[in-house]
Amino acid sequence: MNFIDKLLGSKTAVTSAGIRNEIEKAENEAAALRDKIEGMLSGLAVMTDEQHLAAESNVAALRRAITRLEVRANTLAAELPAVIATEEAAQIAAKNDALRSRVEACRKANTVESKKLLTEFDKLASQMGDIFARLNEIADETNSVNTALKNNRVADSVTGYETLYRRHPAGHYELPLSTIVLPPAFAGGTAAWPRS
Repeated sequence: MNFIDKLLGSKTAVTSAGIRNEIEKAENEAAALRDKIEGMLSGLAVMTDEQHLAAESNVAALRRAITRLEVRANTLAAELPAVIATEEAAQIAAKNDALRSRVEACRKANTVESKKLLTEFDKLASQMGDIFARLNEIADETNSVNTALKNNRVADSVTGYETLYRRHPAGHYELPLSTIVLPPAFAGGTAAWPRS
């Protein structure tokens, strides 16, 4: 059991805040005892010898108590920098541990989770590439049919999906699907869109 534990009690966690509180408490108690001494000695001029002896006995006991409180406060104040340094070191260690945990989680995300996600992306991008390819075929056929209808009006022209589904009421279109690029998920892979 070290000296701080003896002063604060071994069941109390030693913290800089706790030490500061104990220092303040000791200083306040010492100030209160000084006030009490001053009150006891205020009537010294009219005391009897017996009262004077009793007052001096009480004052001596109070001065010893003040000395103990001052030593306590000074001892705690001397220990405070070491406790603060220990707390700061613990905070740094906790931050370092937290960063190490983040590093490990980040490594795992990059080596394990990202591979799964890129594999899923590759599957979904391939499906999207199939959809874009089919939409291109539909757009090409629509253009071909409408060109043929210009020369032979056997039916009304065909309204394309862009006009049917991708034009806003104000008249502007969404970004053309032909501008979308779906790169390969892995190095050396084949782009899902546009297809070559």
